[in-house]
Amino acid sequence: MSRPVAPASRRIDLILAACLFSLYLLFLPSNPLTTPDEEILLRTAVSFLRGDRGAIPPLPLGFATQKGRDGREYAQYGIGLPLASAPFLLAPALAASSARSFSEISYSAVTDRSFRLCGSVFNLLVTVASVVVLRRLLTRLGLAPRPSAVAALVFGTATIAWPHGRTFFTEPLASLCLLLAVDLLSSPGKTPGGKPGHLLLAGVCFGWAILTRLDSLVAAPAIAWELLRSARRLSTILLRACLAGLPVALAVAVMAAYNIYRFGGMSRTGYEDQAEGVRFATPLLVGLHGYLLTPGRSVFVYSPVLLLAIPGAAALWRRDQGFAVTAALVVAGYLGVMGKWQNWAGGSDWGPRHIFQITPWLMMAAAVWWFGSKGGSRCPEPAPSRACRGVERRTAPTNWVWLIVAVSVCVQMVGLLTDAVQVIRDANLDGDIVGKNMSVYDPARCTFVLHVRWLLGHMPNLLLAELAAQRSGWIGLFVIPLCTLLLSIRVLVSWFREIGDAERPAPAE
Repeated sequence: MSRPVAPASRRIDLILAACLFSLYLLFLPSNPLTTPDEEILLRTAVSFLRGDRGAIPPLPLGFATQKGRDGREYAQYGIGLPLASAPFLLAPALAASSARSFSEISYSAVTDRSFRLCGSVFNLLVTVASVVVLRRLLTRLGLAPRPSAVAALVFGTATIAWPHGRTFFTEPLASLCLLLAVDLLSSPGKTPGGKPGHLLLAGVCFGWAILTRLDSLVAAPAIAWELLRSARRLSTILLRACLAGLPVALAVAVMAAYNIYRFGGMSRTGYEDQAEGVRFATPLLVGLHGYLLTPGRSVFVYSPVLLLAIPGAAALWRRDQGFAVTAALVVAGYLGVMGKWQNWAGGSDWGPRHIFQITPWLMMAAAVWWFGSKGGSRCPEPAPSRACRGVERRTAPTNWVWLIVAVSVCVQMVGLLTDAVQVIRDANLDGDIVGKNMSVYDPARCTFVLHVRWLLGHMPNLLLAELAAQRSGWIGLFVIPLCTLLLSIRVLVSWFREIGDAERPAPAE
């Protein structure tokens, strides 16, 4: 008989988290959180700690803020990230400003590097959590523990999830909340489609995604489909809709009330005060071309491993048609809405930040195709479908897939070793609209090429490299994540071998 693998799967999640988090710490930036968006979000977090209800000192020229009814400036961004990170940032904020209480924290604390590094670490923890949830979803799709863990590791190291995990942008948290909501809705339970507690928590997660980024609403059809696709009776549909919908309605009400408090209108977020306004004037084909094919913003250029999602879409459909619809609704929603957005290309970001949330969903499709071969997957319980059995008989190539993974990791290294804002400034593109547009479309001047050129003439944007160059004693702290990384890799390999033995069929007697 084969040994049970469920306990090993839970241990793998812990080992996986320790491995990735220690790796992430080794690549902390020396110049963290340099964009105006991150500055605004950091100030908002401090504002909530101070009890200022989100009012902040504005940036020059009023970027990303609008004057509220009380005469103070408020950010145009959602409050989900500042509220979630505020407790985490409390200790460095107090230390940086020498304050003794919440109300005494100075806004100058955000200029302290230790405070900014803690903001970066918060999003790294969010990314680690996303990797673990992704692995759980892949297991539910029928992938065995070992390939699901490998696919999760690839997501955490070979996609833009890693470089963007070091930021204080809102996309990683919104993406995690969406993944958690779907994970909870797909959790097995005694009631159809999950336990009542899971439904409530799923609503809380999706509601927090909306509080974090208003554009999370584009995933509402996917959440509704995942919520109701297994329901067969009207009473079940109503019960599930009430349980999951109540927290979402509460989140929307909180957001509307906060908008009234700040600006006097439920739909006034502060974004309408910006130069670009709230417009969806970009032709859809232009936006889709930009997100899929341009050298400066293509999701496949900055995460080449996601090319596997192209054949993976059909593989996911064969394996679980219901979940394939959920993934398709998420991907199509973000591509369709953000492709129409006036500022679809964003600013000086690394890759297509505005559609960051589709990255884990494309990775799931890629993993199903990659590991959907015999020995790498098992059909979901209780009984495999005819389509799923067909997937198991297929044998997928692996050598060139690993080559794509290696290229993807190298691409992320370019983003990790550079400072996106400084690259744009050194290229004299700060404020040059024509030049920025060319960095999206011209292969010779695209964002990736600009980062490579910058890296050839500058020291890597790594805290570890800076401390080594300065011969600082603080470098000794990096021994901890290094040892943790090596130990977790050793344990992970050991678990992989044990799981492989458990998954191997018992010899016939």
